[in-house]
Order: sequence, then C-alpha cells, then structure tokens
Amino acid sequence: MMQVDENVVFVGGKPVPAYTAAVFALFAQGYDEVELKARGKNVYNAIRVALAVKDKLGNADVSQIEIDEEEYEDQKGRKRKVPTITIKVVKT
Repeated sequence: MMQVDENVVFVGGKPVPAYTAAVFALFAQGYDEVELKARGKNVYNAIRVALAVKDKLGNADVSQIEIDEEEYEDQKGRKRKVPTITIKVVKT
C-alpha cells in the first residue's frame, strides 16, 4: 500500500487508480484538502492523479502546485538532483 501521512499521498510507481482511491478515501474521512507529493519520474503520475480526481469528483480543484528539486547522493557518492512536485487538491 502507498504511504499516506495525514492528508498527504506520496505518489510512486503504482497505477494511477490506486492513488486516486487514496485521495477519495481521505476526502471521505473529512479532509477538504489533500496534498499529492512525488519526485523524479513519478512527477507525471502525480499530475495524472490530480487530473483524474478533478475529473471524477467534479467538485475538486487544484489550488496550488509547487515544483522544486531535491539533491541526494547516489551509490557512487555523486550528488544528483531530482525534480519534486507538491499538488494541493481541494474539495470545493
């Protein structure tokens, strides 16, 4: 199962419907806002999840998108940067 922390869904490489279901579950628990977070190649999946939720729910909107990059050290000790994204989906 994907990691869910309060009203945050960390989007990884699972199919988009799995993360969409997690967002709907948080909305059902009473949250009006859910953050989608992803990094690297999973940034695209986070965007797809946000759009799927918006399309399926009808009364949801993307209120804020933050893009950044994160630095990490690979196995060979080299510094690498990966893109990150945080998308706030709000139930209206």
